[in-house]
Amino acid sequence: MHLKAILIKERLLGVDDYEVALSVGHLASLYNYDMQKYDDAERLYLRSIAIGQCVRRVYTAKQLNLFVISTSLLVWLYVTW
Repeated sequence: MHLKAILIKERLLGVDDYEVALSVGHLASLYNYDMQKYDDAERLYLRSIAIGQCVRRVYTAKQLNLFVISTSLLVWLYVTW
């Protein structure tokens, strides 16, 4: 399910979007804590961090909060319609 969410977000928002970074980080946590796939988790954590660093250079915190709300709504609409 996490992989599907990441693929949808990448398609709708781009591979370097804040929402993609969040989903990649969540998948990394799942791999790390529940599945003991430490190498895969590390790779995903590093990807999430890299996306986050790019995004923070471009947008303010207030803009990021607005993006999170907007993109969550877009993904929900895409999946449910």
